[in-house]
Amino acid sequence: MLPFHFVDYALYQGAPKVPAGIVLPVTVDGIACYAQLDTGAPSAVIWHRRGAQGAPRKTVTLELAGLRRQVEADASNLAMLEPGRCQQDLIATVGNEFFEQGTLTLDLAGARYQWRQGAGLQAAADAQPMQYVRWGGPGGHPLVMVRVAGGPPQPALLDTGSAAFGLNAHDAQAWDGLTGAAPRDGSTLRDAHRFSVNSWGRQVPCVMGTVARSLQIGDGPVLPAFRFSYCDGMGFQPGTPLAGVLGLHYMLGKELVLDYVSQRWALRAPQP
Repeated sequence: MLPFHFVDYALYQGAPKVPAGIVLPVTVDGIACYAQLDTGAPSAVIWHRRGAQGAPRKTVTLELAGLRRQVEADASNLAMLEPGRCQQDLIATVGNEFFEQGTLTLDLAGARYQWRQGAGLQAAADAQPMQYVRWGGPGGHPLVMVRVAGGPPQPALLDTGSAAFGLNAHDAQAWDGLTGAAPRDGSTLRDAHRFSVNSWGRQVPCVMGTVARSLQIGDGPVLPAFRFSYCDGMGFQPGTPLAGVLGLHYMLGKELVLDYVSQRWALRAPQP
């Protein structure tokens, strides 16, 4: 397996720092850089520096875990592409399309990962169904099943870009479904906190707390309550009705495996 880095962040004043993002070492045209891994992003590569409209573009090669992808970029996208400088910040986000021809394994205990071609979980006894859905454009979205308050299974977007979070409401309907139509001011959440997060260069207001309703992720244990959050103005509009967006809070310390080919996933004890 190859190493990755957790980015630790305190979500609100006085909060402990928690893993809030996964950063992968990559190379762009042979120059060492860093990119965020985000399974909430469908596209293969999203440059962090916005390109200039009408600017000349060229093809560069982004490589990680033995995977190579040719991507178009302009000078603005690649402004930090210099030896030494490119490791001072994130040059890009890599999303699902980069990995969809194989199986991605994330050791969330040991901060390691690997990618292998093909269906790695097709015959695995501990694997569960995963929907890999496409809502237009390149790439797709991994959906896993959750049950809230003993209700029927509902799909949730598995989002490594929301590493610090439990189960998030992405819109008002999801808020009502997850909280049992609790007041939108968050006043009935236990241990509620308000804060803001950076979403693609914008600060958006959020509320986080504990919902006193049960949650089951896949066929895992039933939790008597769960960490909940909602960020206003994220602008996420799924093409499939979702229960919410599932972060990594309840998966930290385990091994997460996403098989994009056979559309299965697994959550396991980490391998030595």
